[in-house]
Order: sequence, then structure tokens, then C-alpha cells
Amino acid sequence: METNKKPGKEFHAVEFMRQVREEMTEQFIEDRQKYLEYLKKSIADFKIRQAKAFNKEGL
Repeated sequence: METNKKPGKEFHAVEFMRQVREEMTEQFIEDRQKYLEYLKKSIADFKIRQAKAFNKEGL
């Protein structure tokens, strides 16, 4: 029984998957950084709104 194995194609598939994984990792890191920046901005805005609301209640 003969099996038809083509090492060239298997190697290509492995390289392709490595490249895809690397690109997805880079995209994940970029997206995570954007999310953290957005979260920091949202928290800062929330604190400002809370401070304004607290000051209005105190008057």
C-alpha cells in the first residue's frame, strides 16, 4: 500500500499557517491596544462627568 505524501506541499501548509498565526497575533495586539486606549478615554470621560454631576448636586 503506497501513500502519496508530498513533503513540499505539507511544508508549504505549515509555513502558511505560521504566517497566518503571526499576522493574526499582530492584529490582535493592535486591536487590544486600540481597545485599551478607548477604555482609558472612556474611563477618563466618565470620571469628568461624575465630577461635574457631583459638583452640581453639591450646589
